[in-house]
Amino acid sequence: MSGAAARVYVYFDSRGLPWQKRNIDYVWSRSLPVGTIVDSAYSAESKIIVVESGPEALGKWRAVLRNVGQDYEWCFHHHAPDVVAIGVMSDTDNTKGQALTYFDHLMVSRSSAASAPASAPSQEPAGLADRGSSEVAQ
Repeated sequence: MSGAAARVYVYFDSRGLPWQKRNIDYVWSRSLPVGTIVDSAYSAESKIIVVESGPEALGKWRAVLRNVGQDYEWCFHHHAPDVVAIGVMSDTDNTKGQALTYFDHLMVSRSSAASAPASAPSQEPAGLADRGSSEVAQ
């Protein structure tokens, strides 16, 4: 998966230089179904989880709530170390597409009671979105 309208990276305390740290890349995919987990083509230390797919939510604020500790265990089969950084980006250079993505209220929390922002939809958050908001909770 080389392009995504929205990406939120969560980097974990692990060996290596900053770009070699284990990370989970939460993405909005044009075609892969929500819940898909794939290995990064660039690093075995990076896993990609699709949290939103398709064009249905374009132009709408979205919220995502993830248990990154549980996601880490699914991806790397070990207990999650501390989160050391969060990164955001929009990436379409390989797909030759275009994307405009807004991010707001990014948060990592050890509390299982972390809640979505007041502007979030009333149902369980579904994912990242173009012109969307995201929240990552641990």
